[in-house]
Amino acid sequence: ALRYGWSATGPAQVGFSASGTNAAKNATATFAKAGTYQIVATVTDAGGLTATRNVSVTVQQTPTTAAVSPTSATV
Repeated sequence: ALRYGWSATGPAQVGFSASGTNAAKNATATFAKAGTYQIVATVTDAGGLTATRNVSVTVQQTPTTAAVSPTSATV
């Protein structure tokens, strides 16, 4: 069985839902901050042979809430 390992460098921490197992082939990355990240995927077979692939990912911030002030106005 293949094992999939994930790592990242960038402006903030990146969390991976799984790494180092076969199930990690379907991992989800969670980014703590917008910016450009270098993601590294390493696949290892049962014999210990590895293949590595790097990709650059740009994450853009998405607002999750909005506030309007004042809460009421007279026209």
